[in-house]
Amino acid sequence: MSMVEIQKEFFDSSGEKGKKRSPFFQSPGKQEQVSFSFDTLLLCILLLVMCVVIIYATGVEIGRQARSPLSKKTVMKPLEKKMVKVLKETPKSTTVKKFTIQVASYQEKNVGEREAERLRKQGMDAFLLPGGKRFALCIGMYETRGAADLAASELQKRYKDCFIRNR
Repeated sequence: MSMVEIQKEFFDSSGEKGKKRSPFFQSPGKQEQVSFSFDTLLLCILLLVMCVVIIYATGVEIGRQARSPLSKKTVMKPLEKKMVKVLKETPKSTTVKKFTIQVASYQEKNVGEREAERLRKQGMDAFLLPGGKRFALCIGMYETRGAADLAASELQKRYKDCFIRNR
């Protein structure tokens, strides 16, 4: 091997000394390697983690505001006159009334009180029952389960998940 042949190995195929071709212009047959320095890779990972945390925190806050009853004022239609009539027509007597209809539950007592007051203004017998960490919003007191069933069937038009419970 002569000295000229050995030195050609240190130059690119075009033979131009010191110039390197951009990998973009290489022929499709050659495979390229992408390499990053450790610092660049670490910076990219940190930026990615920060973006994920920010997006997650924003989503949690938006979700929390959407589910909070205090974040938006709910406008509910007044109860139909037929429903109020059925609920008022339940017999009032001195016997023990063991049944009531639970229409909602609240973690915060003041939110439940506002809803109960709104229902009372519409002529309903609404009250809160404490139960552990939550407060149950109930409507009416009934002697028999049949009377409670009749009233519950009317309330289910507005409160889909209402149910009869013992007082």
